[in-house]
Amino acid sequence: MDPLFLTSLGVTVVLLVVVLITGHRAQRNAHYGSVVLFFGALVWAIRQAEIEGRSLVFEGLSATLNQIHFVFVGLDFVLVPLLIWSGVSLARSGSPAVRQRHKQFAAAFVLSVLITCGLGVAMTLTAERVAGS
Repeated sequence: MDPLFLTSLGVTVVLLVVVLITGHRAQRNAHYGSVVLFFGALVWAIRQAEIEGRSLVFEGLSATLNQIHFVFVGLDFVLVPLLIWSGVSLARSGSPAVRQRHKQFAAAFVLSVLITCGLGVAMTLTAERVAGS
């Protein structure tokens, strides 16, 4: 795998951990900043994955993993606006019920993103390289 692709994944995961820690500690400004950095890193990782995928052929197991991976990508995209909405609602209200809802959306998003990442790595490792790449 391309080192830049692996770096983008690593940076994204590290920033996700920072988002979780700052959110759990209620460090609002650090949390907001780390959320922005996380989504920037996620875009970078997606772009690097796209570049990496151009040199791969997905057949058999890797094709199946690819299909499942994209189901989770879709779930990630559904969860993002819900997570942002619940975060903005929490910032405005501070209500314990809203905080609980935000934690639930955050947990679902983190789990989905980690599954997406794991499937992406698995499908990449099981794919065949295009000759000459």
